[in-house]
Amino acid sequence: MRTKSDELLVGAAAVILSSMVVGFSHAASAAGYESADGVNGGMLFDKFFATSDSAKVAVPKFSNAFDLKLSTISAAGDFHRCKQCHGWDRLGRKGAYISRAPKTGERPNVSGANLVVAAKTASPEELFARIATPGNPRPTNFEPTTYDPTAEKPAGDLMPAYGKVFTEAEIWDIVRFLKENAYDTTALYELNTEGAYPTGSASYAAIGRDGDAKAGRTVLKRNCATCHGDDGSDINLGGKSLGQFLRAKAYEVHHKIGFGQLGSTMKPTKLSLQEMKDLYRALADETTFPDRPVE
Repeated sequence: MRTKSDELLVGAAAVILSSMVVGFSHAASAAGYESADGVNGGMLFDKFFATSDSAKVAVPKFSNAFDLKLSTISAAGDFHRCKQCHGWDRLGRKGAYISRAPKTGERPNVSGANLVVAAKTASPEELFARIATPGNPRPTNFEPTTYDPTAEKPAGDLMPAYGKVFTEAEIWDIVRFLKENAYDTTALYELNTEGAYPTGSASYAAIGRDGDAKAGRTVLKRNCATCHGDDGSDINLGGKSLGQFLRAKAYEVHHKIGFGQLGSTMKPTKLSLQEMKDLYRALADETTFPDRPVE
């Protein structure tokens, strides 16, 4: 049964899509989408400006065809990363980022758009157009250090015209990620939110949902244990073990596994949705994958 909330989300998606201007031939668009790399799109969604001189480090394939000053972009990264405004779960301020308030000169407000709904209801061509040429793009002379979230419609909250950042192939990569490669977080955990953005809160239950913990331990041993250890505690993740980090940030881990921890040696790991559910279910076990001892 569709709830009032569902109707509002669908309605919001319709408003978003109605503002799209499609200026590309259908044949060319279809070809671009079919040849796109959704995994690279997921990396671009995270941090397109991540760079490294080492082939061992996970970075996206980003051509920088427009000769952007990546060091300047990196210094104000949260004004350029898709994930900052839309969240790892693509739910914007209705998801895990319900409490991620803006900061003067540092990061913008989280978007009210629901990319999960938009990706399901929009055609690849519509999504391409929305990314490349948003209806009200951020001014090219925007200065992040002057960003004031209390101002009326601050420019920092506007989406850049990514057609001046990415090549067409790179935008198609992002489109394919949104429509096919992004993980369905509703299958991985139950999201509970209270309050409203930006002072609300989010919590997670039923982590792994109908996944198989035994199968998940096999997935971990095959893909993660070499670095994280059999119990997930070998790497210090901000004071947390792997299991502890997932239990606290269930909304983020699926992306880091599937598309890599950019700037580190953790590269994308191709897991099916079922394998990801199994891994989540396994890591939800605090006995097998305990919290990291306080040092």
